[in-house]
Amino acid sequence: MTTNIEIREIFQDHHDAVSKNKSEKVLISHCGVFSTEFIRGLADSLSKIATSYGESHQFCTKLFSILLEGLKNLKLYAEPDKFNNKVGFLIVSRTPEGYNFQIANLVTEDGYVNIEKYLNKINDFTQEELYEVYNEILTNELLGSDGKKGRGFVNARIKTENKIDFEKQCMSDGRVLLKCYLRMKNRVEESH
Repeated sequence: MTTNIEIREIFQDHHDAVSKNKSEKVLISHCGVFSTEFIRGLADSLSKIATSYGESHQFCTKLFSILLEGLKNLKLYAEPDKFNNKVGFLIVSRTPEGYNFQIANLVTEDGYVNIEKYLNKINDFTQEELYEVYNEILTNELLGSDGKKGRGFVNARIKTENKIDFEKQCMSDGRVLLKCYLRMKNRVEESH
């Protein structure tokens, strides 16, 4: 079985699990390659959907940012397939409590080990520490240093105010499917 078929089956299993949950609704989902234009369209669509649920502009901006950063990480750091495509999947859903993001992409085993260490590290940070690290990353980026690495994960932690759950699934070609799960509490629910 090819890795792309494996990813498609895993995506479908995750999508079906969310769809069967009566308290959760799939808002956006995709499995395959994510072009820059497609990512922008997904983010715009998510903002419009969240607005239709009565979410504030500020909250929609956070959702937009989380989606863009997550998919940008997929586009930048995913391991390409034999056709040089970076394949992954996305499922964004809504529950009464808020929004859930599932973002998955292929990485090497070594890459996964590094990401695992980094995610465990930033998951232990306070919000204040996250802002310090984020500012350091931006400063390094402005100075031309290797500042972009990890920015998306830190930004997601800041915006969601939650830890990033993650797991790996080994693929038949030796690569690893990194699956990240983010939750953002619904601000509309807090005001009622």
